[in-house]
Amino acid sequence: LTSSNIAWVGAWWMGYLGIIILVAITALFMFAFPRHLPSYYHTRQQRLTEVNISTKHQDHQYGHNMIDLPKALKQLLSNKIFMFASFGITVDKVAINGLTIFLPQYIQAQTGYSLLFASMLGGGMISFIASVGQIAGGYLIKRWRLKGSQISRFCFIAAIFNFLLGGIYLISCPNVVIAGINTPYGQEMASHNYTVPQHSRHLNITPTSQCNRHCSCDPALFEPVYKNCSCVASATPGFCPVPVCGHLFLLIIGITLSVIAAYISYSPTLTIILRNVPESQTSLALGVLGFMKRMIGGLLGPVFLGIVMDNACSLWNVECGHRQFCWQYDNTTMSTNMFATLIVFKGIMVIIYALLWFYHHKDEKNNSYTLRGEIGLLPEGDHDDNLTATQPLLNSK
Repeated sequence: LTSSNIAWVGAWWMGYLGIIILVAITALFMFAFPRHLPSYYHTRQQRLTEVNISTKHQDHQYGHNMIDLPKALKQLLSNKIFMFASFGITVDKVAINGLTIFLPQYIQAQTGYSLLFASMLGGGMISFIASVGQIAGGYLIKRWRLKGSQISRFCFIAAIFNFLLGGIYLISCPNVVIAGINTPYGQEMASHNYTVPQHSRHLNITPTSQCNRHCSCDPALFEPVYKNCSCVASATPGFCPVPVCGHLFLLIIGITLSVIAAYISYSPTLTIILRNVPESQTSLALGVLGFMKRMIGGLLGPVFLGIVMDNACSLWNVECGHRQFCWQYDNTTMSTNMFATLIVFKGIMVIIYALLWFYHHKDEKNNSYTLRGEIGLLPEGDHDDNLTATQPLLNSK
């Protein structure tokens, strides 16, 4: 059994073990951080210059008692900016989490590469490129000094680019020609003048077709390969080597740009969340966001893209009347279904970020503020520059 065999599993647990060790080592350094960084108070004063004087966003200092939890959740869930920003990240996670799991299988089916190489290419590419996109998003916000609804507009533009790049999934490679799966057997081709299709679904041709019906082949077995009712001595389990698809590099570049466009809005959206919830509720807000990401993005993504992959299967391994795994996919159907599924989620993201920008800009216009000194913004008529007096207003954009 080699890594090119479809039954190859490998040491799947090593990745999880390595991550556990790295997280444990990193956690040790976290204990060395102080409660507040040296720049905390300076940054706090700067945030006040962007504060939104709105009663529904005021910091009521919830969290001292468990009885405050329903009130804090109600205030948090009624914050339109927080909810739209959270839904934007969540819907994005639906597509990303699904791709993280099925992209290696998608690359293997499209190119014929081994699952080991496809996993290294797909998994490694998403992890690295996602990090690049996330860092780039934070850098651009800092470089361009975007604030308030300007950050929402940036996320909306990034969502549009992400939507347009969804068309890259329409690129597909020709199917690997396999007799009995997507092309008739040689003898039947000669007798019926068949032509080999470049893209075709399952032709309902089984190992019990006319040319080898007298061999009594088991229709549930895709292996081994038979010739003249006897095993071919030189045949080995797995896929035969296929030429590299000419569209492979364009597909990889397109997926790379798509992942960057998806993750470039993550840091800015997180900034919007942190600047539009009361300071005492930031931990609760991040907890609600994490719950949404894992319960919606973490569950729905693999389910939807798993259905896409299953519907593109042209040959199942069936044991005891139940489907076990797919031997061969139809590349054209897979690409079309993948495009249709991802473009729906990317379209929803565009709508969510458009609403986020709209309400964020509207919130800024409806809640006027007046600059008071270097400390920040105080309501009209309040001339107290004491930082403590303005603490309940620590809800910046």
